[in-house]
Amino acid sequence: MSRTTKILLAVLAVMVVGAGAYFAMNWSKVTDLLNGNKNTAVVANTNAAVTNTTTNRATNLNVSLPSEVKGSVTLNGNLTVGGVKLHFGSLQWTNQYLDVKAATGKTLLVIFVDQLTAAQIAPVVDVLSQDVKLQVGGTSVDVRRFKIASDQIKNDRGYLLFEVPTNATNIALVRGSGPSSESVSIPAK
Repeated sequence: MSRTTKILLAVLAVMVVGAGAYFAMNWSKVTDLLNGNKNTAVVANTNAAVTNTTTNRATNLNVSLPSEVKGSVTLNGNLTVGGVKLHFGSLQWTNQYLDVKAATGKTLLVIFVDQLTAAQIAPVVDVLSQDVKLQVGGTSVDVRRFKIASDQIKNDRGYLLFEVPTNATNIALVRGSGPSSESVSIPAK
């Protein structure tokens, strides 16, 4: 083996050992790079549960939306879901919200939920679609889509999205059934 070949093999070996050491010392950076964006959204097709979950290691992101997310109608109600108190501050009646369009003869009701801490999100998301329904007259309507927002982004809000008949009256957001149930009366359109 010639001297030049030995030198090239030695340089290659040093590079391989150096790259291995770099990956071992910076594995979290490598996985973050491979996983792409650090802000993730969890979307389930059944109820399209969207959570504002962050994987950033920073404790204070100091991020703010340009304006507060809220509906045009004021609402003041609370339900306890998964052991966590949810506060509903406003709602919006609309024919389209984000990428969801109401079917003919129906309208969308978006009820906005105040932010939760990161620790409160998982217990709520686990049971919200089973525990919370919209009572429209004598009919129970399931949550079509929901988002629970964390307190890491200022002015953000979560929401519950329901599709209801356009002429719906006697509407209430209900959690549970029987004597332990809770409800929030919803003003008609």
